[in-house]
Parts: sequence; C-alpha cells; structure tokens
Amino acid sequence: MNPLALRTKICFECKKKLSVDTFTKDRHKADGLNIRCIKCKRDHARKYRDSDTGREVFCKATRTYLTTDRGCEKHRQDAELYRERHPERVLQQLKQSRNTDHGRAVQRRGFFKREYDSTPEEYQRMFEAQKGQCKICGTPQSELSRRLDADHDLITGKTRGLLCRGCNNSLARFENGYPYGDVWTEKFEGYLGRRVKI
Repeated sequence: MNPLALRTKICFECKKKLSVDTFTKDRHKADGLNIRCIKCKRDHARKYRDSDTGREVFCKATRTYLTTDRGCEKHRQDAELYRERHPERVLQQLKQSRNTDHGRAVQRRGFFKREYDSTPEEYQRMFEAQKGQCKICGTPQSELSRRLDADHDLITGKTRGLLCRGCNNSLARFENGYPYGDVWTEKFEGYLGRRVKI
C-alpha cells in the first residue's frame, strides 16, 4: 500500500475523512487501524454497554475477571486508590449503606470474619448447639452484656466453642500456665479435652 494514502482514513461511523492519528490500532485489519475513529469507537462501545445484551456480556466478563488473582488484585488496588482520592465520598457512602438492610448484613459479615474468622451462620449454628450458653461456665447469653466470644485453638486456628468474656480470658491465662483452683482446672481441662501441665 502507498504510505501517503494511509495518512488519512474515512471513519465507518461518521463518514469523515480523518487523520490516521485519530484511529486506534487493529492488527486484524489490512491497514492495521480500527474502522471507527476514537470518538465513534467510544460512542459505539457506550451504546453497546448500555444495551441489554452488552450490559449482560460486560457484567459477566467483569465477574469472570474479578475471580482471577490478577483481577482481584487490580480491584483491590483500584478500591484503595478511590478511597485515597475521595475520602469524603467514601465516608458518605458508608453512612448511607449502614442504614440499609444490605449494608448492615455486609457489616455483620465483615465483623464475624475479622473477630471470629467465620460467618454469622456458623456462629448461629454453634450458638444453637450450645443452647445460647457459655461452653465452660454455662452462663446464658441473656445474662451477659455482650455476645459470646468464639474461642480459637491458637495452634490449629479452629473454633472450639463460644465462651463468655471471663471464661475466654481465663482460659487463655490457664493455657499460658496461670494456676487456677481444682474446680476451674477441671472445667478447663474438660473443655480442652486434655490435661494441662502447670
């Protein structure tokens, strides 16, 4: 092809004769350029995304990409950047979302993941299995000022049961060698399923 003929090109969409600088590259075309100019290509893509078919395809592709490691990492970086650039907007969105059922459910799920490394459903199953009581002292939830804590085995990371705050703290001290009386030692060893040397 004549190099002089490639300096201008007619856009498929707007039918204008434009400089080749206004076209993106496309290696599948004979001249190596897209059939639409940059403006028309952008408009065409926007129209397609706004159509039902385009929206469905775009959402599916986005969901698929976000399940990959690269997509997940990119999403995390983009979210961090957005939070840094628009802190007041993020704060406003957070306040608004807290007032919705979905927002409260997301907060609750995040709390359980951070505090107990489980889900609210797993916590509820344990709570019902223990009849809403501390697994060591048997104090019911209704008599406590806060919800039962999930006790974890520090070696395996598995949740052993739900305990009141007093029993959870005392058990941690007991496992670290703090001496308790015979009654509590027996309760702790019964809960742990093993003898602890002090």
